[in-house]
Amino acid sequence: MKNMLCDNLKKLRQVRGYTFKELEKLMKGRGCNVSASTLQRYEAGIIPNVPYDSIVALSDIFHISPCALMGWASGPLLDNAEADLISDFRKLNSAGKEKARETIRDLTEIARYTEPDEKEKTGT
Repeated sequence: MKNMLCDNLKKLRQVRGYTFKELEKLMKGRGCNVSASTLQRYEAGIIPNVPYDSIVALSDIFHISPCALMGWASGPLLDNAEADLISDFRKLNSAGKEKARETIRDLTEIARYTEPDEKEKTGT
């Protein structure tokens, strides 16, 4: 039976460009001994009860919370660029994180660096 985990796992794996074999290696690097064929069965919904340690490892690989991976949290999943930004941000110390926040706030005030809001998109 397919569920949000299946859909999210497939989307994240495809967006990141991982094969099941590559994902298997990443899982093993996190101490989770799961085969490529098992990962494929998770994604297809053939194995409905994915073990907790697998959910945690997959969440770490995809830089999202376990709740988001399971479909329990609202909001969009991250694309590669967003995941990379978060990964880099987590490497910073507190001073670096504050500088990154300041830089992003500054960029959001410059029109050429921001997405148009909904009113601008629709012309209303």
